[in-house]
Amino acid sequence: MHLIALKELDGTEGTVQLRTKNTTEDESSELILLPHPSKTDPNDPLRWPRWKKHVAFTSVCAFTFFTNYAIGGLAPAFFILSQEFNKTPAQTADLLLWPILILGVFNFFWVPVANYFGKRPVFVFASLLLCVAYIWGATATSFTSLLWSNNIAAFAGSSTEALGAAMVNDLYFLHERGWYMGIYMNFISGGNTIGPLICGFVVESIGWRWHKWMAVIFTGINFIAVLLFVPETQYARDISKSLGSKTSMSSIQIDAGLSSPSEQDVKVEKTPTGGEAEVTSQTEAHPALQVPKKTWLQELSLWNELPKDTNLWEMFIRPFPLIVYPAVMFSFLAYAVSLAWVVAINILNSFILQAPPYNWSPSINGLINIPAFLGNLLGSVTGGWLVDKYSDWRARKNDGVFKPETRLVLLIIPTLIVPAGCLLFGYGVAETMNWTTLFFGNGMVSVGLTAVPIIGMTYVSDAYLPVAPDALLLVNGLKNIVAFGFLHGVSDWVASAGYVNAFEAPLAEAELDYFTNNPPPKALNSHLTLANEFITRHASAGRRVVLVTSGGTTVPLENQTVRYIDNFSAGTRGATSAEYFLEAGYAVIFLHRQFSLLPFSRHYSHNTRSFLDYMKEDEGGRIVVDQEHQDEMVRVFREYRAAKEENRLLILSFTTITDYLWELREVAKLMKPLGSRALFYLAAAVSDFFVPHDRMVEHKIQSSEEFAQKHDQEAGEKMPAARTEGKSLIIDLEPVPKFLKALVDAWAPDAMIVSFKLETDPAILTTKALYALNKYSHHLVIGNLLTTRKWEVVFVSADEGTKWIRVPRGRRTKSFSGIEGLVGQAGGKEADAIAEEHSFVGEPPVEIESLIIPEIAVLHERVIGKGAAK
Repeated sequence: MHLIALKELDGTEGTVQLRTKNTTEDESSELILLPHPSKTDPNDPLRWPRWKKHVAFTSVCAFTFFTNYAIGGLAPAFFILSQEFNKTPAQTADLLLWPILILGVFNFFWVPVANYFGKRPVFVFASLLLCVAYIWGATATSFTSLLWSNNIAAFAGSSTEALGAAMVNDLYFLHERGWYMGIYMNFISGGNTIGPLICGFVVESIGWRWHKWMAVIFTGINFIAVLLFVPETQYARDISKSLGSKTSMSSIQIDAGLSSPSEQDVKVEKTPTGGEAEVTSQTEAHPALQVPKKTWLQELSLWNELPKDTNLWEMFIRPFPLIVYPAVMFSFLAYAVSLAWVVAINILNSFILQAPPYNWSPSINGLINIPAFLGNLLGSVTGGWLVDKYSDWRARKNDGVFKPETRLVLLIIPTLIVPAGCLLFGYGVAETMNWTTLFFGNGMVSVGLTAVPIIGMTYVSDAYLPVAPDALLLVNGLKNIVAFGFLHGVSDWVASAGYVNAFEAPLAEAELDYFTNNPPPKALNSHLTLANEFITRHASAGRRVVLVTSGGTTVPLENQTVRYIDNFSAGTRGATSAEYFLEAGYAVIFLHRQFSLLPFSRHYSHNTRSFLDYMKEDEGGRIVVDQEHQDEMVRVFREYRAAKEENRLLILSFTTITDYLWELREVAKLMKPLGSRALFYLAAAVSDFFVPHDRMVEHKIQSSEEFAQKHDQEAGEKMPAARTEGKSLIIDLEPVPKFLKALVDAWAPDAMIVSFKLETDPAILTTKALYALNKYSHHLVIGNLLTTRKWEVVFVSADEGTKWIRVPRGRRTKSFSGIEGLVGQAGGKEADAIAEEHSFVGEPPVEIESLIIPEIAVLHERVIGKGAAK
């Protein structure tokens, strides 16, 4: 099989006479119907009554709409599904990504089958299969089952991707194609916009399964419509005779309300060059040439009598040489890019808007599809109606000659709008802007989803009409494959790179600005000397090193600090964890808030029990350890001495938020050479806001108005962040830059990072932990509630989803702080099982850190293994 040159099929190369030459300035000039409808066959789809065309076309449009409605429309439920099935965002996105690939790949199956057997049997079978697949999805009890139901639905729905566009060519004339291709593309894109809009409300009110059941109802009705009202539209037409040439073409008068010769007698006129007149299309004039009109029952047949000019295998391989045609290559790449950005926003928006700081419900989340729908409408009007009008106007200016390339001029509109929308959405999310920014960005991006493919596919149809079905197959099939390649990694890419490509630059600038304008702690150099010696020693010994941060940071309000804001934390979690890390063989750098709890000495802190309670006076008047506590104190003392003698514990301190960030950054850089053998266990309670050094007052803020400092600003001078105005204390805090991302990307990129998320509301614990995981790209986020933090925590990781760690109820005693009855509430469905045993027994308490640290050590070994494999 050789590559077919278009001139072998059609000498016009898509350039045709759309209007007569003598009507350049006449707005009511005669249109030439292209392709020419049959003069003798009333079964020619171009001669069908308008209502019959529209019913068949609408049924197929509904088919493609409901394909995307149920698959793409499920996006607002992704956040809920990720929790229900314990999947990461990237895994949950597979519910949409694999169907996108299947929608593209199986175009290459359905189109040759339809070309060989006819479009009607394909549409009937595929619409029935789509309904069955949605029944499967509505009853799915596992993530795998739900995924495969979506894949089968995509297999069925892929039948309309290219065939629906080809059907536009079957039913409508050249001058109408842009408009009807626009309608068709609106149905495709509408499933991806109206579907999520409806799904958001359905998910919140009656659950995500009802979104699938609604699709079952709709697709069942659509199957009946396809079965009864979609005849075969494929027609054996002589394309070269149907198009004629650009210099010898008959003029056909049409009424504005009618489009086919079956509804209006076609007048006979001489060609513009004085050639032979066209024969009349009045069938009564040539009864011997008439083809009998099929009855309605005959049209319902699933088999047709189309001539088979080639075998089925050749039909499968015939489209691929067309990939070298410029219009095909351009159209599928442009379509793929437009699709990729829209689907990327669909995948990500639930993880953005249903998580902090927006915290939207699924129903409100779905409203983001309103601007998307409006963008689709604008795109379809631009790519369809406006391009048709522009092409007609250009044809009149060009002696009635239409050139397919005319359609491409108005691509300038989506070319300007779509990139601007991408930037608006990306920066809006990265900078946590108002929701209107995200909505406008999504709407602008959505313009491209309809405008670009309408223009591109109509251009392909016009330029390569003899091979239009095969060319459109390539455009629709390849665009999904290319889009899948981009989208399959979009969740992980966004998590690692941020929501805009340039996000790294603002982060680096923020880091530079912060550490330039806020001085380091005085003890930093001595701490780094100790840390460097400590890290070097244990690196040479091949030992794993963990940096444990503990305690709360302060935000000083004055340079000579008297008043400050405190993120209070006793440091229990960090100090306790440090002991268990030592037990697991780690070398521990313990970076703690000055005067917070320390490893080993925490057992005798006033926070738990007065140290004096462990002592007694013996008969000789000496102070000795009470025998009751002797064994426990010996154990703690021996562990402490072993850590000191092996030099596996280095204790460093901080006080302010700036001290903490300086220490964290510089120690992290020292640990960078350790690679994956470094571990960060970030248990400190870190302030979210601070007072910049250049906005601090020097001296103590006075409460008496008589002694209050005056704040008469000179030009360029900044207003103090903390100041008195009248009798009120005014404090303007600025957000601390999110340096946890820099820890992953620059300070210690190969290390394992564990961070904590403390909440008071069980309903949002896992939600916020998952949000933090996605935002900062850490290996593990440990969520815990204030009231149950010593009894249960939840591990949230990209590899394992969510996993609860709980102290067994039989090992709990009332020595634990918090409200025992609340244990399990943050676990959702797991709470019922947790609540079955509710009694206390008097065994010694189990510290939950003794359960946490061994789990982390196992995860760290995996990270080390992956690092060694690189």
